[in-house]
Amino acid sequence: MTPTVLPMWLEVMKAVAPLLAALLAAGVGAWVAHKFGSIQASIARQQAETAAASAKTARNKLKLDLFDRRMAIYKATADAISIAAQQGDFTTANANAFESGVQGARWLFGNDVVSYLENELRPLLGQIRYATSDLDESSSEQDRNKAAVKKVNIIAELMHQTSKVDYVFAEYLRLDT
Repeated sequence: MTPTVLPMWLEVMKAVAPLLAALLAAGVGAWVAHKFGSIQASIARQQAETAAASAKTARNKLKLDLFDRRMAIYKATADAISIAAQQGDFTTANANAFESGVQGARWLFGNDVVSYLENELRPLLGQIRYATSDLDESSSEQDRNKAAVKKVNIIAELMHQTSKVDYVFAEYLRLDT
């Protein structure tokens, strides 16, 4: 059998075919790697966006929780002022409800609110209790009149506190978005 002689271009193709196959395989491999890399980058971006949204949600939840706790203390304070001003007395049960309601204020508010509660409002609520007691225990008409004037002045100061409490707490009762 005689060897067949192939045309020259076919011989060249025969010699170059493995190189072309290797180049094609390498090209396909590079394309697949690039495509998977792009997909992974897209997934990573989506995960980062999800994490950022979750962090924002957590911050907003924290703000809402803090707002709710502060509002409860504000409400206990406003209720105490309202009760004392309207009833002209502040019973032990009222005082206990107030103390229970404002418990923890120093952890949730700045010094301005804490100072207001401890140095201004709490003494005023105590004064109305003592003024009521003095009025009830007064024996002479002059002592009763004196005690009544004192009590009226304290009630007037308590009425002033209804607007002051809003001013003192205002900075802490905003839900900034």
